[in-house]
Amino acid sequence: MDKAVLTGDLEFLSLGDLIQLIGSNGSTGILRILSKFVEAPGIIYFREGNPVEASKGAENGLQVLYSLFGWTEGEFEFKAEPVDLQGSIKQSRMEIILEGLRLLDDGQIERKGAFLFDAEADQGGDTTRLPLIKGPLIDYMDVVAEEDFHEGQTIVNQGRHGTWMWVILEGQVNICKEVAGEMVPILKIGAGSFIGSMSAFAQQDEVRSATAVAADRVQLGVLDRQRLTHEFSCLSYDFRNVILSLDKRLKQVTRLAATSRLNRQKLKDVTRGKMPIIREGDSQNRLLSIKEGNAFIVRSLSKGDLVLAKLEKRDFVGHIPFLNVGHEPDSAAVYGTDDLNMQALQLELLEDEYNRLSGTMKNMLDNFATFVSATTGILNSLQTD
Repeated sequence: MDKAVLTGDLEFLSLGDLIQLIGSNGSTGILRILSKFVEAPGIIYFREGNPVEASKGAENGLQVLYSLFGWTEGEFEFKAEPVDLQGSIKQSRMEIILEGLRLLDDGQIERKGAFLFDAEADQGGDTTRLPLIKGPLIDYMDVVAEEDFHEGQTIVNQGRHGTWMWVILEGQVNICKEVAGEMVPILKIGAGSFIGSMSAFAQQDEVRSATAVAADRVQLGVLDRQRLTHEFSCLSYDFRNVILSLDKRLKQVTRLAATSRLNRQKLKDVTRGKMPIIREGDSQNRLLSIKEGNAFIVRSLSKGDLVLAKLEKRDFVGHIPFLNVGHEPDSAAVYGTDDLNMQALQLELLEDEYNRLSGTMKNMLDNFATFVSATTGILNSLQTD
């Protein structure tokens, strides 16, 4: 018999927090939500940490899942059990969280329960408020020291050099990007999330691409960079390139999100004259490595094409079974230049290598993939509002 592995109260742990928690553990199972203000329970089906279907009474689908963000009071129960249904939900968990919270803030989701508005947050119609992104459960084996920062103190400065990496033990940190002389907030991250760049494992010197500022009292764990760099160097050539390519995507979507906060990007038909490599919604599970030419990760919007990333030699495109970055194939397409030449990567070997990673390295990959997905969702909302 399947047993409940997580139970609690929605006033203590919100639906967004629940989805992040289940996702960070890569869990498969069924989340049931009960509220005295709603007759039928809300049910969300998870496969490997991602919601694949939701139902409430006779209704099902993505809109049902969004409606559950309005349940401010109630109880939840998550059971780890097989989920065999195909499911209609393709969006990444961070896309779902961001959109659900946006719809809730905009009053497009009905709130169920007794609740109070956050008067401070409601003043001025602050559109820069961001959901808190929490990381996986902390693996303390690679924490070699602890550092404390007070509210408002800068942890990392954009443009400075450094290769130190930290994991947040307590508190919250604002990740900001300087654009045109203005510091633009991009993400708010909490316990279990990492500060730094995974490209630092491949080089002795790293230029910081963003600024990290303590949002309140913050305690950081300094990571054993020497051990983690050694682990990175022992990975296969293809796996190292996947990690570095993921890091490149994060930097590109972060820059785009920051510039879009200041000025909405003009969308154009960028796919004209380029070869479609992977179409949005493609069901083929392919992972490809670029040998020559360029590939463009594109999300089609009503007003034009939004280019999320421009990729080059040694970058990957396609489906990664153990990471969800909120890009292709479910939420974006891939187009290539005429000289694009790619080779297929062996998914089984990469997944086996991922499963043998240390807890810290595996947590970092999952966390940075979540950053890509969350920042992409923010960028998408900025372009469609």
